[in-house]
Amino acid sequence: EKPKGKDFFPPPATKGRKKSGAAAKKSSEAAEPKKKEGKKMYESFKPMSNPIYMDMSLDEIQKTKSFLDPCGMEATDDIIDRLVGQQLEKIGNLLHRALRPPESSGSKGTSVGGSLGSQTNPLVLGTACSGTDAPALALTIVQEQLERRGMGHLFKHDHVFSCEVEPYKQAYLARNFDSKLYPDISKLCDDPPRDVYGQEQPLPEFNLFVAGTSCKNFSMLMSNKRIDIEDKGCSGETFLAACELLFKEKPKYAI
Repeated sequence: EKPKGKDFFPPPATKGRKKSGAAAKKSSEAAEPKKKEGKKMYESFKPMSNPIYMDMSLDEIQKTKSFLDPCGMEATDDIIDRLVGQQLEKIGNLLHRALRPPESSGSKGTSVGGSLGSQTNPLVLGTACSGTDAPALALTIVQEQLERRGMGHLFKHDHVFSCEVEPYKQAYLARNFDSKLYPDISKLCDDPPRDVYGQEQPLPEFNLFVAGTSCKNFSMLMSNKRIDIEDKGCSGETFLAACELLFKEKPKYAI
């Protein structure tokens, strides 16, 4: 019977009733044995802050590891300078013949011209997409090593401009080089172009142009679609800008 003075609702039946999601999950976790969690990939990775063969001296490396160029392991060892110097010693005679000034030309016996890179015809470098300007650094090391070996008179170069869009790389270039610095390869053909300080700076004369234009749009590493040169992405624009500069200035050599 229904009790007087109160609404009576019988308790719900529990037999055959589905458990709620949280309760079902809890009971299933209790029933199944826990799986042992393995290490994450990043947990098992141990970065090496020391180079290979760090416990060996340079003499030991040269004697036992002839295949290895221990380049840049210790700044105090001047490894890069020493390697460049060794290469120069091997080709010293070739450089001497290639860069020596001409003895005479014509019936009047007047000295003219000279090989590119000689004292009378210096190698004049301009770079774009410069980064840390490795070409300028390499030529400087070559010059220094030639001077140490008494052959400094053979070679002469000058670094006249760099072009780099990244501000932190611009800061590096401004601190380490006295050459003119431009911010955008696509504006090098402006008449005149502006430098990173916003000043109009005509492009200096140069006979060697080195540019490593952007290639990320041509890569399919991070995407399944390649952007071609004609699509005018970052890679296409920098490449075409480098070509435009070559057609306009016509340097003797370009890389």
